[in-house]
Amino acid sequence: PVLAEMLALSADQIPTSVEGWAKRFDPDDWHAIERQTERMLRRELTEINVECRVFHTDGSILWLLIRGQASFDEAGRPVKAIGTGIDITDRKKAEEERDLFFTLNLDLLCIADMTGFFRRVNPAFCRILGYTEDELTTQPFFSFLHPDDLCATREAMAVLDRGEDLQGFENRYRCKDGSWRWLSWTCTAPAPGSDRLYAVARDVTEAKEAEAKLQRAVRAADQANRAKSEFLSRMSHELRTPLNAILG
Repeated sequence: PVLAEMLALSADQIPTSVEGWAKRFDPDDWHAIERQTERMLRRELTEINVECRVFHTDGSILWLLIRGQASFDEAGRPVKAIGTGIDITDRKKAEEERDLFFTLNLDLLCIADMTGFFRRVNPAFCRILGYTEDELTTQPFFSFLHPDDLCATREAMAVLDRGEDLQGFENRYRCKDGSWRWLSWTCTAPAPGSDRLYAVARDVTEAKEAEAKLQRAVRAADQANRAKSEFLSRMSHELRTPLNAILG
C-alpha cells in the first residue's frame, strides 16, 4: 500500500502478483533485487539493499532505496521477510546534477587524498593531460610532476595538512605525450577527520609561455638599449678625441 501511494496507483491498478510489481520497476534494477534476494535466502547476505527506479503513473521515474531482511527457522528455512522502500529521488537528482557539473566542466576537477592519489578526475583532466582516468588514479600524482616542482608541491600539501586552503599554487604536470602543462590550483583543506581533497585546476600553460616570451622580449630590449648606449658612448669618445687635438 505504501509503494502504491508513492506511485499514485488506484485500487484497480495495484498489482496482485510479483510479476505485476516487476513491470513497475526498471528491468535491470528488478534483476538486481532478485539476485540479492536469492543470495539473502541462501544466507550469503544479511539483507538486500538496492537503489532502483520505479515508474510513476504519470510517466515519471522515482528512485527508491529498497531494503529487506528475512527470518529463518531452526532448520534454516525462510519463514518471514520484511522490507522498506525509501524515496531517494531528490538525492539522486542532486547527484546527477553534481555529476553533470563534474563531467561538463572545462576546468580540471578532481577528488584526491592526503596520501597522494587522485580518487576521481573529470573528463577535462583526461583530455588535457592525455591519460585515462584509470591511469591517473592508480599511481601517485607526484609521479606526474615535474622534478623541479616536487619540493614546492610537498610544501603545498603541508599547508593543506595544517588546515589551510590553497589558492593560485602552480606546478607542472607531464602529459602522456611527454610535454608539460602548467596548472594553477585552488584546493580546500580536508575536513576534520578526513583526508579527502577537493580541487580545481586551470591550465595556464599558454599564459606562462606568453609571460616567458614577454620576459625574453624585455631582456632583449634591455640588451639592445645597453648596446645602443655603449655604441653612442664610444662614438662620442671617438669624435671628441680628434676634435680635442684640432682645438688644442
